Amino acid sequence: MAGGAGLLGESASIWTEAMQDGEVNMLFIQKKILGELQNWDRNVLGELGRRISKAKKELEACRRRCINQENVNREHMLRYKLERLQDQLHVYWKQRAHTLWLTKGDRNTRFFHASASERKRRNFIKSLKGDDGDMVTRRRLIPLIANHYENLFSSCAGQRTEEVLCCVERKVSRQMNETLIKNFTGEEVEEALRSIRDLKAPGPDRMPSVFYKRFWSLVGEQVKKEVLAVLNGDPMPQGWNDTVIVLIPKVWRDTTHMRKALTSNSKPKWKVPPEDVYKINCDGAFILRINKAGWGFVIRDHTGMAIAAGAGSANFLISAQHAEAVACLKGMECAVGLRMRRIILETDAAFVAKALSAPGVDRSILGTLLGDIKALMYEEFSECIISHVSRDCNIVADTLAVMGLNCTNGPLLWQGCIPDFVTLLVYGDKPGTPD
Repeated sequence: MAGGAGLLGESASIWTEAMQDGEVNMLFIQKKILGELQNWDRNVLGELGRRISKAKKELEACRRRCINQENVNREHMLRYKLERLQDQLHVYWKQRAHTLWLTKGDRNTRFFHASASERKRRNFIKSLKGDDGDMVTRRRLIPLIANHYENLFSSCAGQRTEEVLCCVERKVSRQMNETLIKNFTGEEVEEALRSIRDLKAPGPDRMPSVFYKRFWSLVGEQVKKEVLAVLNGDPMPQGWNDTVIVLIPKVWRDTTHMRKALTSNSKPKWKVPPEDVYKINCDGAFILRINKAGWGFVIRDHTGMAIAAGAGSANFLISAQHAEAVACLKGMECAVGLRMRRIILETDAAFVAKALSAPGVDRSILGTLLGDIKALMYEEFSECIISHVSRDCNIVADTLAVMGLNCTNGPLLWQGCIPDFVTLLVYGDKPGTPD
């Protein structure tokens, strides 16, 4: 990435120049580098969408030209350029999403885009209930939150500390105490830094730990020097202990009448099944141009909690309906393995839902596959209801199907222990009440 390489060089240059000028305040140098990062964010990342669109047009134009070695080489170059741009966009939305992704997962910008948008929407707090029971909104929120934490972290202990400690059994041995009071080392500072996840919880300066890790050979000695000075008794520089207070909403909506007012205008939502019934949402993804297909499914109980989920790719499929039917089969096979007896199979594919609901033998090109699904319906389940829903009610399965397009190393199946990103999707797909 040319832009990324230029940014690294510029950041290193700013740091070196500041140190040569005798600047020893690390926070001041950080602010200068952060300014360059913000400029790069606006001038490089801000143009990613336009640059990707331009690269796609250039690639398509190159493919329409006559075949010769020069055009073949140019196509390879443009494909590489487009791939790198899409990688940059993927990383950008991955950072925005603040979501743990599969360790070896492929690019799934759509998922991260949805995660970031849903996270922002869900975490936006419009009002809080004060100590007097009244709802506090808008500008009055800041002093309410500040006063709460000021009281929470204020000391209110009495003066009889020694008397209290005499009644507490000693737990720290002499050897343990010697370990606790020994001097800190630079190696411990570096170890503590590297234990922080790259993009987790940056402070008010918005500088994540990955910055220090990436430039450790340059900034490491200064970081260790300043941290050890504070740990060994020197005064803490202003701004070091500043932090960001994060409030996690515990209620989806604060009042009942707001929910009722929004119901009539909101999009249809996924609905929970009745008790003792499991709902299987299935979806397929199909790219005709490259003949690539993916499938995904999620199984949830009457509380809306995910019991199982899966995603994978499929070869030699002929249409989107074919991919949708494969997804239904995979979801039902998982339900059979979990010994579920009563299910609702939901899909946003009208053709598949109609074919599975129709009596008799299906004579279409997908007849054999549909016949296998019907056989499972009649042989393995005491009750099986086929339901056609809109895509708004099938968001989780749709996202998993898109992810399945890139599962080239085999399908992904989860039972019981559902990964965080699936849980996030399920939580965002707020369940409604059953009919």
